[in-house]
Amino acid sequence: HELEIKDWTCRDRKEIHFDIPKAYPLPALHSTVRIEITHFYNVSKFICRYTRLKSSDYDTTTLINHMNKEGELKDYKQLMGCPALMQLVVVKSNNIFQRGRIVSHLDECNMADVLFVDLGVIEKIHFKDLYVWQPRFNYISFQAIEMEVANIQPLPDNTGDEEAIEIIRKHQNKCHGALKAVIFENILGIKCKLLNADGDDIGEELVSQGLVDAKKIDPPTPEVYGAFLPG
Repeated sequence: HELEIKDWTCRDRKEIHFDIPKAYPLPALHSTVRIEITHFYNVSKFICRYTRLKSSDYDTTTLINHMNKEGELKDYKQLMGCPALMQLVVVKSNNIFQRGRIVSHLDECNMADVLFVDLGVIEKIHFKDLYVWQPRFNYISFQAIEMEVANIQPLPDNTGDEEAIEIIRKHQNKCHGALKAVIFENILGIKCKLLNADGDDIGEELVSQGLVDAKKIDPPTPEVYGAFLPG
C-alpha cells in the first residue's frame, strides 16, 4: 500500500511526446535545395517544406490517409487538460486528423496555436479538437522545417516585413511554388540565401528597396559537408 498523500500533490501520470526519432538529415553546406515557404514568423524566419522529394518515405498523403482510416479513429483519445508548449498532438481540422505541435496558448476560449508539422502551417485550434499523440505515426519525418535567411534582418520596427514577405511570395509563385535556398549554416539552425527564378538573390533585392537591413553572413560551421541532401 502507498502512504496517504498529505502535501496536495497527485500520483496521476500521463505520457507526453515532444519529438520523434525520425528526422530529415541536414542539408549539406553550400548546397542548393528547393523549398516551398508555408509560413512566415517574420521576413527572415519561416517554415518551409522541401519539394520534389523522390522517396516514398516522405509520402504524407499516405500517412494522412492512414491516420483517417476508420479502424484508426476509434483509438484516438481526446486530450485532457491544457497541453504543454511544444507537445505533439493529433489534431482534427476540417474533419481530418493530422500530426501537430502546440506552439502557443491563447487565453480566450481554450484555444491553442498548432503547427501542422507536415503541412507547415499554423492554425488556431480549440482544445476539444486535440487528441493524444500516437507513436505509431512516427514512421516518416515531420515535413515542416524552420529556416532563416542568412543575409537579411527585419528593420528595427518591422515596418518593411509585410511588403517584403509579399515580394518573396510573388517570387515563389513565379518559380511554380518553390524557391532555391543556398545553405550557409546547418548546425545552429538552417540559414540560407533565397534565389528567384533567374538565380538572383532575393535578400539583396529587399535590401535595395529599403524593406530590410543587410546582415553579414558568418562563415559556415565546417561540418557535414557531405550530408544527405533531400531531393
